[in-house]
Amino acid sequence: MITTTTGTITPGHISSFRKIVGENFVFADEESLQHYGHDETENLFFPPEVVIKPRTAAEISEILKICNADKIPVTPRGAGTGLSGGALPHLGGVLLSTERMNSILNIDERNLQVTTEPGVITEVLQMAVKEKGLFYPPDPASRTFSWKRCESASSRKAAAGRSTAGSMDPSAMPMSSFESRCLISSSQTRASAAGPVAIDTLRMACDLR
Repeated sequence: MITTTTGTITPGHISSFRKIVGENFVFADEESLQHYGHDETENLFFPPEVVIKPRTAAEISEILKICNADKIPVTPRGAGTGLSGGALPHLGGVLLSTERMNSILNIDERNLQVTTEPGVITEVLQMAVKEKGLFYPPDPASRTFSWKRCESASSRKAAAGRSTAGSMDPSAMPMSSFESRCLISSSQTRASAAGPVAIDTLRMACDLR
């Protein structure tokens, strides 16, 4: 049985979150909670207590410091297109949306790598590298709506976990095979680099091979 933690967030928490990301990027209204309480998984609904949309790694760290101190559950989310419930806040608490983190940070043509924030849509990335004569092949089925990679939040993670590589991928390898490193934010540090991992909350680098 899953035990939820509804009621853990106070008005003081909401005020603190708004100071971090701005008034316009913290949502506790019923419509927003309903929207972010589901993805494309059938018959599952777990509304959060608050939705926060940070823009930077530093903001995520500050949010996590508060949540870690007060033991508030945090569920990261991308486009909400997953089919396995990975982005559902089943413990309540904070829904951390990375949709504002949508920049392509660097395209390294020499080493065939691209570094992005987690909110970059697959098709946007493919078009950007195409302009430089490169090709990013994984997961064509969700390229118009799925995000580059976002923790347990987008269908990209589900695709990586299920190895659902599509016909555009010449080596028939899943998306996870193209990941080389990521930057992870925590409540203890502003950001830390890591090797291949299953969760990426800030940005990632992919091989353009």
